[in-house]
Amino acid sequence: MLPESLLCLISATLAFAQARQQLTLDSVASFNTLRLNPPSFSIPQEERLAVSIALCSVTNSQPRFFVSNISNSDAQSDPGPAGGTSVFEIKLVDGLGSWAGGFPNGGLLSVQSSDADGFSFDVGLSTNTEPLHQNITLPFLGDTTSNQAIILSAPFAKFDIPVPSYPNYTLPAANMSQPPPPSSTPNMTLIVTETSRGITGGPRTGCFLSSQTTAGAIDEQTIWARDISGYRSQWLLSGLTPSTNYTAFVVQDSTKPPLSAHSCTLSHSVLG
Repeated sequence: MLPESLLCLISATLAFAQARQQLTLDSVASFNTLRLNPPSFSIPQEERLAVSIALCSVTNSQPRFFVSNISNSDAQSDPGPAGGTSVFEIKLVDGLGSWAGGFPNGGLLSVQSSDADGFSFDVGLSTNTEPLHQNITLPFLGDTTSNQAIILSAPFAKFDIPVPSYPNYTLPAANMSQPPPPSSTPNMTLIVTETSRGITGGPRTGCFLSSQTTAGAIDEQTIWARDISGYRSQWLLSGLTPSTNYTAFVVQDSTKPPLSAHSCTLSHSVLG
């Protein structure tokens, strides 16, 4: 029989290896399945949470994520495909998915995958009504030349439009100046790739898109009030190849990619 001290050491080692990592509220954490032991996480107690998942690399399998909101006790089994009371699957669409609900006693999140090479993913916990990972409106193509393009983000802030007073019918100036820009702007990143590269086959998530090499060079980035929709980020891009199809993505805060259902809307043929 092993000495008592050695038995205690073995027991402590096993307990340490199987301890679940606790996720932090209102933050995004990055993981790789090759370094998960066990492949599950503890969710803290909160009246309501939005749990979001974003795949950050290409995977050969179809990973599945399950969440339970019974308890975050170490004695609680990992949620899985067998289901059960208060077990829910977070469905992924283009590598992005979320689930919202109450966690009065905490909860658990687990990942299941058969990919032996592993893959990277982000987990976000939000105490707000919206998940930290979400799709945003598609960017807007302004104009092109033989090797340049103007691309604008979706509107992110409104501005005041003066209301005419009657019976004064004075027309506004022919060349109106831009309204003052907002005091703070979201962190927007432009990614442009040749459509033939097939980047659209990977996850449509901010963490994956942000890791891709962008084509051309960004000569200028400004804030522009293009129309009554509001302020947009505007990029002047140069160094593109004539007669080549490009696909553009705008990622906000590295977690919010454009709407994945319309991946080719901004593909444009730059012609000489």
